Amino acid sequence: MYRNPINASQVFRDMAEIQLSALRNIAASGLIDIEYYERGIVRKFSTTKFPQTIVSKISEHLQKNREITEFILNSLSKLPLRGLDGLKHRTGLLEYRYDTP
Repeated sequence: MYRNPINASQVFRDMAEIQLSALRNIAASGLIDIEYYERGIVRKFSTTKFPQTIVSKISEHLQKNREITEFILNSLSKLPLRGLDGLKHRTGLLEYRYDTP
């Protein structure tokens, strides 16, 4: 019997570590507000201009992946994260039973 060797929970945890590392590097570079980041909020400094190479790469990526981008921005982002039927519950990747409203 074939079994998929990938454990979704472990992959999710590994990806979360990679994302946190990337965000720490972005915060250290001054592109996002470090005080907000330390409170769990990613917010661009209002006075910071992104380098044109980054702006171009982001624009290119968004154009190539328009369908995914629109789904994330218009559908997925509207789903609740916490509680019963939230993303944490629906995916089974994070504990949701002790969430507060």
